Amino acid sequence: MGNYLDRCSNALNADAVKEPATTRPVWYVYSMNMTSANSSHATTCANISLFSALIGLGLPAVVFGHIAYAKGGAGDGSLMAVFGFVLGYFEVALAIIILIGIATS
Repeated sequence: MGNYLDRCSNALNADAVKEPATTRPVWYVYSMNMTSANSSHATTCANISLFSALIGLGLPAVVFGHIAYAKGGAGDGSLMAVFGFVLGYFEVALAIIILIGIATS
């Protein structure tokens, strides 16, 4: 009986596959630099929002401002994003007032 157990344990040890130390889960590879990527995207969206608001495009300023504020949080161009979407809302409201004025006259 001892011979049978020895053969089984030797077979199990020989078939054991060792995983290399460099193997990482899939989610780790995709999440390595997400914080820096999100902050650069937030800054880019904040720049687009403010630029759109300054040239008179209200709706893109609102959209990009909210995207930048959601991605950046309290930092990374959030003040620029807030200025962009506040100016964008002002421009959209002004456009609606002008359209109502033209329609009623």
